[in-house]
Amino acid sequence: MIVLFVFGVRRFIKTKNNGCCGECETIKKIKSNDTNPSHYSYDCCFKVEDMVCENCATKLTNAFNSQENKYAIADLSKKTLHIFTNEPPNPQKYMELVRQLGYTCTEL
Repeated sequence: MIVLFVFGVRRFIKTKNNGCCGECETIKKIKSNDTNPSHYSYDCCFKVEDMVCENCATKLTNAFNSQENKYAIADLSKKTLHIFTNEPPNPQKYMELVRQLGYTCTEL
């Protein structure tokens, strides 16, 4: 019983420090070329219920920030992903990308 408790505490500490995504280290963030939301013409927001740690948020924002003319902000506490773009947004395409990363989302 004590052994299970020790393993449980170690897992909790690892998850707290490294995230739930099985990553041993924090994922490096990709920054958009322009991080000022007011410089973008369009935006859309999604609810991502299964975004539960900083690594989850970073995976999602990196997928969009690596694209030209896009800037993504994840709010872990609200479980939202906000995408800014200079092109008319394509919510279905964005949702498909989120699904390919292993998350579920709904448009807000």
